[in-house]
Amino acid sequence: MTKLITITTIISLLYFSYMKYFTTHEVNEADFILMVFASLFFGAWMIAAIIVAVELTEREDKKSSEKSW
Repeated sequence: MTKLITITTIISLLYFSYMKYFTTHEVNEADFILMVFASLFFGAWMIAAIIVAVELTEREDKKSSEKSW
């Protein structure tokens, strides 16, 4: 779970740094297309991270409940 948190934090920092750059500079067509793909990738990553985190939490809960018996 710690690796997932670390990777998600790094991807978020990269994405928001790029968005900061994108909003403070003049935009051409290539920059816009790159921004769209970056946003799609970031959104897909966040959805995948949520799904993986839920599954990992369910496994950890299942293991802890089995140990308590």
